[in-house]
Amino acid sequence: MNAACGIYLINLDRSPDRLAMQNEQFAALSLTFTRVEAVDGSALDFPHPAMDEKGFHNRHGKTINPNELGCTLSHLRAIETFANSDQDFAVILEDDADLSDHFERVIDAAIAQAHRWDMVKLNRRHSGMPVTVTPLTEDYRLVSYLTKQSGAVGYLINRKAARAYMDGLLPMQVPYDHEFDRGHAYGLRIFGTLPPVVKDNLTTDSTIGYGYTSDVTGAKPLKKPRKLPRIMRLPAYAYRSSEAVKRFVTAGWNALRSKMR
Repeated sequence: MNAACGIYLINLDRSPDRLAMQNEQFAALSLTFTRVEAVDGSALDFPHPAMDEKGFHNRHGKTINPNELGCTLSHLRAIETFANSDQDFAVILEDDADLSDHFERVIDAAIAQAHRWDMVKLNRRHSGMPVTVTPLTEDYRLVSYLTKQSGAVGYLINRKAARAYMDGLLPMQVPYDHEFDRGHAYGLRIFGTLPPVVKDNLTTDSTIGYGYTSDVTGAKPLKKPRKLPRIMRLPAYAYRSSEAVKRFVTAGWNALRSKMR
């Protein structure tokens, strides 16, 4: 791995099985990581100063799950840990990340193209309408997603992105994987790797904790956030439509500008 890049793994204290799984995976890849203690959302008191509840209702159209705030605070803690290091780049991983055998090679190739990007998504959950920016290896390419690509199980950032996220993530108004994708709002050039080099490990239960006790983590059940009445979701519909247009225009422009570099 490029010496200028650190790997930061977010892990709850009550998830030792996930940490053991990651230790095994990283040993097999001859890589190391820095563990970042995750914020346990189920232990937070509400109202919370890091949560804009009215903004969350208006933008997301649902009631609040405390673990979603815990997720945002956990990622922010990992980003701050990186910002306080002497490294130039960071890979942020959630502890259910399943890494490709080509992970290190693709990260190094992306860093070699660091003049093009501020954040690179390493996972993929939706089509995203990818536009190729440049090859990374013979099998992988750097792409710009014209539509939303949620999921934050793995991503690569530079110091500019770290500063932007530390300045703008709070108070939380939408779940983290919706917010950090908003390159147009943060002034960031956001791309992705295709194929993805990080996937969600589907053998592990979610620590967001939707309505059941996890056999893996022991997380207490939380009532699944419910959608607000339809009339109250109108602001969320308007917000999502506006975001889709801004994302499409910004991602397209970033792809064109990056190709010219």
